[in-house]
Amino acid sequence: SDALNDAERQLTVPEIQSIQTRLGMRNDQISGRIDGETRSAIRDWQGRQGFANTGILTPTEIYNLRHPGVSTVNEQTSHSDPDNTIYEG
Repeated sequence: SDALNDAERQLTVPEIQSIQTRLGMRNDQISGRIDGETRSAIRDWQGRQGFANTGILTPTEIYNLRHPGVSTVNEQTSHSDPDNTIYEG
C-alpha cells in the first residue's frame, strides 16, 4: 500500500528523495513519493539492517536513513535525545 504512516507523512519531497537515494534506488526511480518501488527498496534495506522488513518506515528507521555514518540506532535502544550525536568507532 502507498498509504503513509505519521512519520512518513512528515517527510518533505526532498527528504524522501534523499532517503530513496540512500536506499540505493536508481535515478529514474527517485520520485519524492513513497510508492511501490520505494516500499520494495525499504523492505530490502530493512532486511539488511536487521529490522522487520515491513516496507513501512518507523521514526527510528527514518532517523538512520537521514543520518548516514551515525551508528545504527535500533528500536530497543532508541531512547536518547535525537539531537545527541552517536559517533562510530
